[in-house]
Order: sequence, then structure tokens, then C-alpha cells
Amino acid sequence: MMQICIISSAAAFAGPPEFAAYAATKANLMTFSQSLRALSTPYGIRVSCICPGFIESGMSGDLLAAGSSVPGFMLANTGDMAQRIKEAVDGEQACAIWPISHALPLIMASRLNWLNGDLSRWLMSKMGVAGQMVT
Repeated sequence: MMQICIISSAAAFAGPPEFAAYAATKANLMTFSQSLRALSTPYGIRVSCICPGFIESGMSGDLLAAGSSVPGFMLANTGDMAQRIKEAVDGEQACAIWPISHALPLIMASRLNWLNGDLSRWLMSKMGVAGQMVT
């Protein structure tokens, strides 16, 4: 059995306005992985999409150093993320969101979006999910 592992982001579920381009590309990767999984299954190829939250990385370090705001909780450990990716691939999971606590506010906000975009953006800012991005 062959496996393809696509790295997306928790931002795929509802990207804060400051990360519009980043969130859009990650949402595209998630949708692409779902289609690819359906198309490749008859050929014995499994596709997993990994949606990490805020992880200790060069990217998050650069954003913090530049003055960007991130949610108040701690950045997740890369070793733990690697273990979660391995579990998802070994378990042939379609999508793995980790840590779920990072993605849950984004998922909840995306469900509010159809109701009221302004309410969704306000809620995201109060939860610390949306903030200032310095580029």
C-alpha cells in the first residue's frame, strides 16, 4: 500500500483575515487531498491530510519575532506533531487535526460565518485566533 501525506493547516477551516492567502492555499490543499484520496483509493494509494495548529517552527518564530500575535496557548511541540503524523499515516486516516484545541476555534468560527461574518470575526478576535500580522 502506498501513502501520500499532504500537509495543510488548521487555518484551512477558517483563516483569520490577516492570513487570507495562507489560509486559502491550505484550504485548497485540504480539498485537493479529499479528491485525491477518492481518486487514488482504487489503485491502493491512501491519502492523508495533516492539519497542524500552531507548532514550534521557523515560521512561527519569524512571525512572533516580527510582532505578530498568536493565540495565548503555547506552541505545540514538533516531536509530538511528528508522532501524530505517523499515527495518521499508519492508520490511513483521511484527515488529522492536531492539536484539536488549536483548530476547534477556527472550525467553530467557520460554522458561524454563514450566519454573520462580522460576528465570526469578532469571536475569532476575542478567542485570540485573529490578530495582527506583520509582513
